[in-house]
Amino acid sequence: MNNAIDEFSELYAQAASYQSKWPIGESSIAYFTRAIGDDAAVYTDAEVARAAGYDVMIAPPTFVCETVQYSDREPDENGYIGHAWHLEAKGWRRIRGGNAYRFHQPVVPTDIVRVDWKVASVRETKDSHGDPMVLVVSEAVYRNQHGALLAENSETIIYRRAG
Repeated sequence: MNNAIDEFSELYAQAASYQSKWPIGESSIAYFTRAIGDDAAVYTDAEVARAAGYDVMIAPPTFVCETVQYSDREPDENGYIGHAWHLEAKGWRRIRGGNAYRFHQPVVPTDIVRVDWKVASVRETKDSHGDPMVLVVSEAVYRNQHGALLAENSETIIYRRAG
């Protein structure tokens, strides 16, 4: 039998880039703050943001990583328009393993976001029962229209045998 990792070989060296057509906009930031229940005024009031040392209102840190403001793709079969590797892993169950974020500067309403994704690693390990698991780590780098680094996101997806 092949190593479990052999089934994931198509992921090696994959990369993808997306460029938004439009600025983030104040309303997108305001709707996101409502959705996450964060009522900090620096996210919705330019005067408060200026008093806090910002030039304009800013987005909450995870906004750029957890929304798909960069995407202009058609929805997939599940209605998702964000990035996905679309791996056909028959017999495997996909589990979101978590994210590690690094934020470099606030996202502002005038930002036009570009994101570059790449597969950083694919490795096989075992679960507590000794069954194979494959860990796929993707890295996304978010920049604005000026090339300024906004954030980095390292995302882990775990694949376990189904059944």
